[in-house]
Amino acid sequence: MQLDKRKVAQAFRDAFAESGKTVAQVIEYHLKNAYGIDPEDILEEPEKVSKAIAEIYGAHAIQVESRLCFYLSEYLNLGYDGNSLKKLVKYIERKEQFERVK
Repeated sequence: MQLDKRKVAQAFRDAFAESGKTVAQVIEYHLKNAYGIDPEDILEEPEKVSKAIAEIYGAHAIQVESRLCFYLSEYLNLGYDGNSLKKLVKYIERKEQFERVK
């Protein structure tokens, strides 16, 4: 399963844009500069992304990460209904293994 990095980045931007386009731009800028995370690469380092979201959003981080997972699942047509980026990546890996066995 080859993930479209443009869709990953768009899902990221749209998930944060629910709070406003400016908020999404600030979050993207902060993740790039403070954490070295580009939107198209969020699935490559899910723990780092989760940690950054927790540091930025504090007690609301789980809702933000859940919303991000929802957008990623929708944009990438994954059928994932969880709220953890780390579990989403494991889900994608299992899907890839299943498709190779087919």
